[in-house]
Amino acid sequence: MGFKSPADAVGKFIRAPNRNAQGTVLGVVENYHHHGLQEAIQPIVYGVKPYPRFLAVKLAGVGSVILPASMIIFPVIYILGAVITEVYGLPATRRIVWLGFACNLIAVGALWIGQLLPAAPVWGDQEAYAAIFGYTPLVLAASFAAVMVGEFANAHILTHMKTAHLGPLWLRVTAATVIGLGVDTFVFSGLAFAGTVPLSALWSIILVSWALKAVYVLIATPITLALIRHLKRVDWEFAQGSSEQSRRMPESSVSPNKVSSA
Repeated sequence: MGFKSPADAVGKFIRAPNRNAQGTVLGVVENYHHHGLQEAIQPIVYGVKPYPRFLAVKLAGVGSVILPASMIIFPVIYILGAVITEVYGLPATRRIVWLGFACNLIAVGALWIGQLLPAAPVWGDQEAYAAIFGYTPLVLAASFAAVMVGEFANAHILTHMKTAHLGPLWLRVTAATVIGLGVDTFVFSGLAFAGTVPLSALWSIILVSWALKAVYVLIATPITLALIRHLKRVDWEFAQGSSEQSRRMPESSVSPNKVSSA
């Protein structure tokens, strides 16, 4: 494929020959006969889908940096989780996480059933549908497990830091979100890629992905803090209005239909 040695290929971006596939080389295995001993050894490419989120199948590139498009929106999930925990508390976050998990499971199940249905003869996009929505059970399970563990880690760490008065608002929100994203990245990459890529490449995937998400969170911190303060102010104003309205109501009232007996 044009590389002088296996080491030269690692980390390079390639387009797989005769396939509509592209990506960064994570590792190179020794030569072996894939089709049979009678046939010559030819280059073969094995690919994995880094994130089983719908945006992940789109690769975005800026210069030589190539990332799944899900990197744009995925950290926002943890940022919003931190906002909800800070403003409304751990029970609210717990309910939302479980609800989101259930909705995601229903959506994935529906798409999987749609993939199994036989395609109409006039519809030629079955392969495209499978390429976008077809995930292996292992990768799908890794995604669900990572989000559940990461989100709950984010919420519990933020709640503990808040109740223990550990640091100002910006510190506990940023720390909890970054740690939650790190847990998510470690769990997903460990479950999805373990045994399929070299250990050094696996650690590279985890650390680079986590570092990029952490930078994302740091850049978004001013917006996160502004959103938290806005929601707290709205809640306080609503509580003040409700309290004022309750004070204006009479403590007791007499029904106009009440008739006294002689």
